[in-house]
Amino acid sequence: MSELWIDVHVVRALAPRFVQLAEDLERSRADLEREMTAEGPSWGSDEAGSTFADAYLPGSESVLAGISMMAGVMRNLTDALYRTSDNFEGVDAELADNFSGGL
Repeated sequence: MSELWIDVHVVRALAPRFVQLAEDLERSRADLEREMTAEGPSWGSDEAGSTFADAYLPGSESVLAGISMMAGVMRNLTDALYRTSDNFEGVDAELADNFSGGL
């Protein structure tokens, strides 16, 4: 028989690190966006500048959106770790109760 074991206390203790990662990502995104805005359209308005802007602007927006999405994933992962710990602990307690005659 295979075993599944986790230390729910360790999982709960480490879960907040993902919140910190999310906050770091959000801060980095804000810094990047601020720097990009401050720089402005430094590529110019000639044909070469327009060609560059046509490729750069959508890509830069995708990068910013991707960073925000990654921060959201980190927050969701934190919630999932807490829920998993709670569920695992609940099932473990229920099984222990059943094995000790608490049916």
